[in-house]
Amino acid sequence: MTAGFLAMMSYLVSGAIGFCALRVFLKNSRCPGSLLLFLAPGAGLFISSFLLYFDLYFFHRISRELAIAAHLFLLVMLWGAYRNTKREPAAMKEGVVFFAILSAAALLLLAVMLKSPFGTGLDVWAIWKIKARFIYHAADWRAIFAPGLRFSHPDYPLFYPLALVWAWLFAGRETAAAAFLLAFMMTLCLVGLVMAAAARYGRRSAWVSGLFLISIPHFIGMGGSQYADIPVAYFFTAAIVSMDMALCGEDARWAMVSGAFAGMSGFVKNEGLLFFAAFCLSLALFTERRFLFAMAKGGLLFLAFTVFFKLSTFSPNHMLRPEAISRLTAEEILSRLGTVFSFFAAEIRKENSWAYAWPVFGVLAVFFRREIFGRDKIWIPLTVFFLNAGYAGVYCLTALNLPTQLAVSLDRLMIQSFPVLTYFFLTRAPFVRDA
Repeated sequence: MTAGFLAMMSYLVSGAIGFCALRVFLKNSRCPGSLLLFLAPGAGLFISSFLLYFDLYFFHRISRELAIAAHLFLLVMLWGAYRNTKREPAAMKEGVVFFAILSAAALLLLAVMLKSPFGTGLDVWAIWKIKARFIYHAADWRAIFAPGLRFSHPDYPLFYPLALVWAWLFAGRETAAAAFLLAFMMTLCLVGLVMAAAARYGRRSAWVSGLFLISIPHFIGMGGSQYADIPVAYFFTAAIVSMDMALCGEDARWAMVSGAFAGMSGFVKNEGLLFFAAFCLSLALFTERRFLFAMAKGGLLFLAFTVFFKLSTFSPNHMLRPEAISRLTAEEILSRLGTVFSFFAAEIRKENSWAYAWPVFGVLAVFFRREIFGRDKIWIPLTVFFLNAGYAGVYCLTALNLPTQLAVSLDRLMIQSFPVLTYFFLTRAPFVRDA
């Protein structure tokens, strides 16, 4: 119980660091209080992972005392800077219904997670938790890249394992509560983030968006599974809603925050690197260049951090092997693309997983296309399109068995951009927005 409480405190410390850092950076910008509240945990946890990684890189192990001292020092410094900011975040005015829906989401998620409090699926243990244990216990953290551990995908980034290690360090020992709390917090913050961002278009948009998300069995199930797909979906969504803030308010600082979250996503999962490219491409096509440049400026440091990690490990990606790609013919690639589409068509019809989410999006896209697909927001669905086109390309070129890979990963890739689509459609549909 004590270890679980301390693990929770570690994440609260990270959240406080993230809140102060965002507020100090956005000191002269309009900052809705609820939006800042739900952006803070992601930013803070990335900062925690950043601190621990460089402790690993330079000292080859993580010192508990140094890690805690670094966090507390940073928190004190940022708090001092926050106290000196002239403009306070806007008061939260979302109303009782907003927090009632968020509470319902928390209870529903808790009920799902208590059925399997240690997570579901092999990847949770064979990839993320085993890396965290090696980092926490091993004298040399590079042991996670040993040939005998190829099954754990050594090319995968370390945000998730380091977030677990941070809680264990604060608690003084390993505790299963860390992964439980991390999954619960990231999923609930993702729901809150979508609702807080949608609230700018009216309370009804916020309510419907939140209820829609938590009514999808696959979304709540993935949140409770402790996989890394909900955290990466959180960073994708944070990047999108921050850029929407930038464009609506003509504020380049929010564009830099958007770029920061997009860059951070690359250290959560490899898909984040593809998202950053898709995001840049859609912005280049349909927004002013100054916002694209501000986004790139905000994201390049974090992107460089992920590239630095990749170069320091030299671990090949298990999906793409140059020698296998060179043997593929055009006919084989087209055949594989057909297989991808057939699996996708089957997936969106799974009402036990997705309820009727995808048909709802389809109906909105057809009957309200003029209202929804306006030029001012077309960059959002385009980002999702480019991202998923990239996924399809990887599937077509993979050296692994394609049907097997689609069966085990397609639904997880789809959940990564699902909150973004929820935000897009349910803030654009005219009958959802407040009159």
